[in-house]
Amino acid sequence: MYLYFFVLSCVVWISNKQAKEIMSLNRRFAFFNTCSREGFGFEDVPTLRPRAEPINKQLVKLYDFARTNGIRVLFTQCVGRASPPLGRSPQPHTLMVPLDSSVSSWKDQIETCREIFIERPQFGSPEENRRMRVADVFHSNPATDELVRSLDVAEWIVFGVAMQACVTFAVRGLLRQGRSVTILSDALLPASVALSNLTIKESLDQLQSAGAHVETTDEFFARAQSESIQQ
Repeated sequence: MYLYFFVLSCVVWISNKQAKEIMSLNRRFAFFNTCSREGFGFEDVPTLRPRAEPINKQLVKLYDFARTNGIRVLFTQCVGRASPPLGRSPQPHTLMVPLDSSVSSWKDQIETCREIFIERPQFGSPEENRRMRVADVFHSNPATDELVRSLDVAEWIVFGVAMQACVTFAVRGLLRQGRSVTILSDALLPASVALSNLTIKESLDQLQSAGAHVETTDEFFARAQSESIQQ
């Protein structure tokens, strides 16, 4: 009998410890992933854009880490790319933040959603998109600013496609809010020449000068694990 209660208490202690670790990580971190997902899928496996294939390995690890630890992930999503009706999702715990400012139902669902897609427009040619600042989701979808403010986490981890455009704008938007930002250098892909003539390294150097931190995916995992153990 004593052995039973001892084993039971150990199980409860381990469960509570794991729950505290998950709680600490999802309050510590949030992910901001640009232009890598095809939008809402109807299966558990995320549908990745073909363009993101070179960083698929890193993306899948990051998505798995987020789901395991209850970390929220923000995705940017072009209108018309497999989008469901506004503010709705075929997947539980997944939310769409629409361009239509008259739709505000998403605000009531933030606390229960772990994957949040932010709609942004797409006008056609890269030149037109650049002129309209489409890549800057803080500009093209004003709800992004309110969404980020509502997710009061200590640090944002940014990665994805179009480093010199979408990623850069996401980082600068977060920095403008005074957020701590880390960019994952091995989970980035370049933008087209039509969007920027800077290299990834040049863009990273500029963002570091602006206050962002840079590390690899493995370095982030090691740091997150270390911080979790210290809790």
